[in-house]
Amino acid sequence: LKLSGEIQESNNKFKNPFSIVEVFQFALIYIVIFVLIKYSQNEIGISGVYIISLISGIIDVDAVTFSAASLSKNGTIFINQASIIVLLAIISNTFFKYMYILIFANNNLKKEMLKVFFINLAIFLSFIFFQLIL
Repeated sequence: LKLSGEIQESNNKFKNPFSIVEVFQFALIYIVIFVLIKYSQNEIGISGVYIISLISGIIDVDAVTFSAASLSKNGTIFINQASIIVLLAIISNTFFKYMYILIFANNNLKKEMLKVFFINLAIFLSFIFFQLIL
């Protein structure tokens, strides 16, 4: 919006999430993450899966969530391990989004989001802690 009340056209172009290109991109990300998680689980163990979920969470949380749900449903991993996998992906995704805020946002937003980030981090880590001890 301009100060004079005129509406200025935005240069933002929204993509259709149902376009075939978007679907194939998500499918490719999902397949790569699923294969990496399965491979690391077989070769390294659950700690390798946790590392893959932290790295993959930077790109996409949904693919990690679907992979963890699929492996849990098949009995390959336990439910508590699947929840930790998803939470680690969420933590890494949240962290990198906060990095974007640090780079591009004004100081007021940075301060507010820092509070939210640490509250979320405390909740996520406490959930992971309780999953590990149960």
